Amino acid sequence: SFWPLKSRAIGFQGIGGYPANPDSEDDLTKAWFTFEIDPGEKKEDALIVVNESEKAEKILLYPVDSTEDNLGGFALSKRGDEHNEIGSWVELGKNELVLSPGEKLKVSFTLRIPSGTSPGEYAGGIIIQKANSDKDPQTGFSINTRLGIRVYATVTGQIIRNLELLPLEIEKNRKDRKLRLGAILNNKGNAYIIDNIQSDSDVFFEDKYSQYLHYKEYMPKTDILERAEDVSNTNYICKKRISSRAKGIIFQPEQIQGELSDYIIQKRINIDTEYRVYSIFGKVIPMVSIKSSKSENMKVKVL
Repeated sequence: SFWPLKSRAIGFQGIGGYPANPDSEDDLTKAWFTFEIDPGEKKEDALIVVNESEKAEKILLYPVDSTEDNLGGFALSKRGDEHNEIGSWVELGKNELVLSPGEKLKVSFTLRIPSGTSPGEYAGGIIIQKANSDKDPQTGFSINTRLGIRVYATVTGQIIRNLELLPLEIEKNRKDRKLRLGAILNNKGNAYIIDNIQSDSDVFFEDKYSQYLHYKEYMPKTDILERAEDVSNTNYICKKRISSRAKGIIFQPEQIQGELSDYIIQKRINIDTEYRVYSIFGKVIPMVSIKSSKSENMKVKVL
């Protein structure tokens, strides 16, 4: 079965967590922390950590900076990496805790922005991790369970949203003799967010869940993935929140890379033929592709 975001914590392998004080008017704050804060200022907040397993669990908590995964999407750094932003600005009230089966615990934290921090939008997260690895009964492999709750901080000042479209690149494939058009956007500003939005809780570029929150009337029902087993539910399709060209679609739980919250699960609809029109900065590119749908056994094909 599938559980909507409103009723459950983001969790995996028996542990989970969620913001303790979400904004009732901003659905994103049910899964992420978002702050607007001045340089030199601090803000207090808290998260709820949950043990939904049938045994006591020792849990580690620690903040990290954001990074990119191998596809260029959002990811969270490792504990041992160097942290210069969110990972060093968040101070947790507890870094270790032991939860009994079914127990929840509220953990406070302070976000403190150093004086002199440049204006802009910064991203990172708070990691919830099992202190001890689990062993897979079938393979014998050790599984290290690590979940992340995103933290976005907008440091006040002049926010510059400036994207530069670099010259288009045309490449000819020698095998199929098809031309491929490539466009590169250079972020010359200090923001993660694209123009034509009103606040930092609006659409994040290419984030499928943020897009759904703003364009629900045009998209099938979408939620953040909370349980790995829901990936194989044939009534839904699961994909990376930040993905393109169907590369982020997965069909089995073992295909998950990173955190569950990095994926969305979307009500499957029957698409006979897909027509896609490309637009950059409001200008329609004079080409249209007709594509077949992706399945577990067949890649997307341009018809």
